[in-house]
Amino acid sequence: VPWEQVEDLLATGKGATGEELVTATKYKVERLLSLGYGDTTVDAFAAERGPLDKLQIWNQLVAADPDADPPSYHILQVRGLLVCRGLLLPLMNLCASCSLSTVQGVRYKRFLRYLLASGVAAFCGVEIQRVVQSAREKLARKFKDAFG
Repeated sequence: VPWEQVEDLLATGKGATGEELVTATKYKVERLLSLGYGDTTVDAFAAERGPLDKLQIWNQLVAADPDADPPSYHILQVRGLLVCRGLLLPLMNLCASCSLSTVQGVRYKRFLRYLLASGVAAFCGVEIQRVVQSAREKLARKFKDAFG
């Protein structure tokens, strides 16, 4: 999948909040699954046993240096930040608020696991730590409210 398509898609819903952010984030996952696998219901995290992953998210964020001997790679920080801020962090926040249930066969949580397993979180270390801490606090409050 060409990076330009991914980049255009990640710009969808920029600046959205509330329900618009939820809708935009889920739309991005659905479109990326469709672009990368040709099917929005595929389990991206277990895709090695299924259809070919044309999305190759990590390969979109790393480039080989054609002139280097021995081979070396360049990390494309701006792309990584775009994936983190445009998709990973919103998905983490939705997961923390228990808003990532499977709808119409789309496995949003499994796509989140795919992103995390690909190493994308390395591009937003401090931000991801804040989101995880906030998620932990939200879940602790939910547990306290439910079980007092």
